[in-house]
Amino acid sequence: MQWFEGIILGLIQGVTEFLPISSSGHVWLAEHLLFRQPVDMSFIVFMHLASLLAVLIFLRKELIHLVQSFYRVPHDYFFNRTLALQLIWATLITTLCGLLLKDFVSHQMNQTILLISLFCTSAMVIISSLGRVRLEECSWIMMSSLGLIQGLAALPGISRSGVTVGLLLLWGLPKKKAVDISFLLSIPVIMGSVLLFLPELNATTINTPVHTIVLSFVAAFMATYAVIRLLRKSLEKIWIFCGIWCFILAAGLMLY
Repeated sequence: MQWFEGIILGLIQGVTEFLPISSSGHVWLAEHLLFRQPVDMSFIVFMHLASLLAVLIFLRKELIHLVQSFYRVPHDYFFNRTLALQLIWATLITTLCGLLLKDFVSHQMNQTILLISLFCTSAMVIISSLGRVRLEECSWIMMSSLGLIQGLAALPGISRSGVTVGLLLLWGLPKKKAVDISFLLSIPVIMGSVLLFLPELNATTINTPVHTIVLSFVAAFMATYAVIRLLRKSLEKIWIFCGIWCFILAAGLMLY
């Protein structure tokens, strides 16, 4: 892989990781339609690490509040001990779903499944834009549902942020809180996906040049951080357009 291809893939990963348009789906499309070759697994791992670093830096205050809630009264009422436990519970459900879907994604993934997944993401994003604010905190039922639907995002084409933020909006959570919870849930998911593939990496499997990996890492980090800021500030302005983009992309694949 050439260095400029690495930058392109890094930008694709960073821009699509938290926008509700499916990063795995776009990377899959780049592999099969743009570069006509599979991406080195080590490359995918480092791009995910870049996105993980971006969200950890951006949400450092919220993470500190959640940790502090276990041994003292938190400064932020929303980021409390109950929410921390709910996030752990949702992550356990997601992990179980991800493990069940791992072999299917690895061996059965094809363009038809990607089409269906993109249409599902589009429907969720568009429908969720109609939700109204009714709740100020999360319930255990809500977080259980969130963990389950996030597990389905193991399928390329199903946007993790799209289905999680979308579900929270449908439940009636305020937009900023819905985005923050989705970001927080992404941390163990991204960490888990990286740890899952680390045993498969060794000197013989890392075929991408070091400078290409570094450039893609920087591109993915900067793009991810920029998108997180954008979603926090302008969710209403871009949410519905992301749903329409998924629909257009799926329709285009049908005609391809």
